[in-house]
Amino acid sequence: MVEHPNLIFQVIRENSRGIDDFWVIKLDMNGSLQWQKTIGGNDYDLLHSLRQTMDGGYICGGESISSSSGEKSENSQGGYDYWVVKLDTAGEHSMAKYHWRR
Repeated sequence: MVEHPNLIFQVIRENSRGIDDFWVIKLDMNGSLQWQKTIGGNDYDLLHSLRQTMDGGYICGGESISSSSGEKSENSQGGYDYWVVKLDTAGEHSMAKYHWRR
């Protein structure tokens, strides 16, 4: 698990998405939950990095072998592809970019 002043993230298992998913939780200064977001497709989605952006949202970087499902809009091209997801200030998925490994 990696910690940020107002954020905790780690990989979790959740039957409704796939095998492993991104899971992001935002807490307030008292430790109360503000929002949480599970992001993934139908297979392995591994979160490696998370940073707050200048607009107050978050950028999540990781890898995925999921096909187009859940929050994934494109199929994996074989093996783990890089997957970058942008969340807005409320934790809503606002953008995704893929880079296929060859």
